[in-house]
Amino acid sequence: MKRLLPLLLVLFSCSAKHAGPKEVTARFFEALAKEQFAEARQYATAESASLLNLMSEAAKQKKDSAAHPPKNDPFEVTNVVITGETATAQVVPSDKTATLTVHLKKENGDWKVAFDKNSILPMIMDAAPKP
Repeated sequence: MKRLLPLLLVLFSCSAKHAGPKEVTARFFEALAKEQFAEARQYATAESASLLNLMSEAAKQKKDSAAHPPKNDPFEVTNVVITGETATAQVVPSDKTATLTVHLKKENGDWKVAFDKNSILPMIMDAAPKP
């Protein structure tokens, strides 16, 4: 049993590290929903750090001014399309009000969500209600 535990830990860490675009997208948005920005950074590109830091600071100020529990609305990740070192996935909330098209890319062999100023605007525009 003592030998089995280290092996299981290595296998778990490898499977978490080399998750596919669907799993990475789900983990990223779960962390965002819980306002766990440090965890979200693990699943985001290096360029995404500044936006996530900004969101983290805003959430801290909001918590300081009023009690506000983070939302944890269910969602589904669908329509994953991999094209070489990039991928897209759609994030659909349970109420199906808006669908976000999320872009991912590989960094050092791992899939990462692109959540920076260049990728978030198309996400918002895509999710906006159509006339």
